[in-house]
Amino acid sequence: MKETLYIIGIAALALLTMGGVAASYVQLADISPITVNTNELTNFGIFFGGVASPILGLFTFFGVILTLALQSAQLRQLQNAHIADQHIRALNTLLDDLQALEQQPYAPEQTLGYALVHPNEHIGDEKLSPLVRQYLEVLGLYASQVDMYRENISPYWDCQAFALRGKRLLSRIRPLAEHLNSWNLVTLGIIEGHLSGSRS
Repeated sequence: MKETLYIIGIAALALLTMGGVAASYVQLADISPITVNTNELTNFGIFFGGVASPILGLFTFFGVILTLALQSAQLRQLQNAHIADQHIRALNTLLDDLQALEQQPYAPEQTLGYALVHPNEHIGDEKLSPLVRQYLEVLGLYASQVDMYRENISPYWDCQAFALRGKRLLSRIRPLAEHLNSWNLVTLGIIEGHLSGSRS
């Protein structure tokens, strides 16, 4: 849409320029457009060609520069859209992995998802430790992907939604993870930093 407006604008300016050159010749030469002879037409052609051609050439030059700039902007938009799509696909894949881990059983008829919903019943359960660590690893990858999305694409819109979702997942796993060992506490801090955008 913008490209069309720019082209129409340049074409309109070119037409106005040609009209202005023709009008100025008629004024300067003090001739009547109704009764024009061959000599006057020849003189008008020489004048018009000499004045209008460089101006139209300048418009053409600006048109080429504008076209190149618009093509460059379109290419950047396509590249950004492609990178954003890659980030979103990676984030959704990691979310699927986290959901799959929540369905993993660690005891008969007991899943990680159940333990996340009822953490007080499972704090300190050693059978949960491997699953919790695995969940934290995937959540850490998810959080770093959110951080990369924030830096490479935008800190707004989709990124905020993914960050909030990650924070909710982090708050669910925190009660179980905090009671395992010091490594988990460090991991929780790193994940939180990535999700909030304050890794320092």
